[in-house]
Amino acid sequence: STNPGVSYKYIDALKSLLRVKNKSWVLPIFTILNYELSINESNESFINDNFHKLVESHFMFCFLHFNIYSLPANEFFASMYNLSQNINKCHIEFPNPSNSKPKIKKLIKDHFKLSGEGYVYKSVLKFRSFKDEFVEGVAKLKYSTKDNFLLKIIFNDINMKVFGGQKLDYNRTTFEHYLPQNSSAWKINRDIAANHCHKIGNLLFIDKDLNSHLQNFKHKIKLKALKDNPNLTDAFTKEFINVHDLGNPEFDFNKIDENHLKNSDFYNNPSEIDKRTKSIANCLWNIYINDFKYKVY
Repeated sequence: STNPGVSYKYIDALKSLLRVKNKSWVLPIFTILNYELSINESNESFINDNFHKLVESHFMFCFLHFNIYSLPANEFFASMYNLSQNINKCHIEFPNPSNSKPKIKKLIKDHFKLSGEGYVYKSVLKFRSFKDEFVEGVAKLKYSTKDNFLLKIIFNDINMKVFGGQKLDYNRTTFEHYLPQNSSAWKINRDIAANHCHKIGNLLFIDKDLNSHLQNFKHKIKLKALKDNPNLTDAFTKEFINVHDLGNPEFDFNKIDENHLKNSDFYNNPSEIDKRTKSIANCLWNIYINDFKYKVY
């Protein structure tokens, strides 16, 4: 698609698939692209119709399966392999694209069908049954240069799908560690801070220019800088500000101190960063579990 409102979706999903822990996801994607290449010789196309939905659904399932729930790979591989084999078999039996395309679409639709005996459906039932494990999986997500793009997708999804913001320009945005990696201004031991600063709950995805203003300042100075630059903050960051403006917030980064971080426990004595991580997990639960329907065709 030459429509940027469509193309960014499958480009983002393909980039994010690179960070899925198991690589068996390549089998159906490469098989579909190989089919596309073949039928292009007759000026036909398979991927020009809802390819972005297919790749988004495929990424989301793979991401939840391995990066969040850490489910076993054997049945997953078998499912990916069988889908790929069936696509190839259909192409061989029906070389004319007008005959093979609807049949392959049905194979993919059945693969993602949320009923019956399909592997995706059985896995999604597990997803929906284990919210505590989901929250734990989100809590394990950490900032790193390798997973930078994956986290961009997650934060942009929350910005757009939970708080109604506009798609973020990934070239103009970067991650701010609210509790800095250099935590001296916060009077927190660097080793203690290091155990918390890369957690997903400590991150803001903001404009690069605004990020340069925040530096390693303490909470009140950073919060003021965010408030003073509404044009450089997305809807998710504005929600971070709103929470701190409330009288009884669900998390309060003004309460981040060394003693609490040192003695924190995600479930029994959560730090303010942990509390925000749980808030993020609830957002993602609604997007990726409650609202995601895996409809591709």
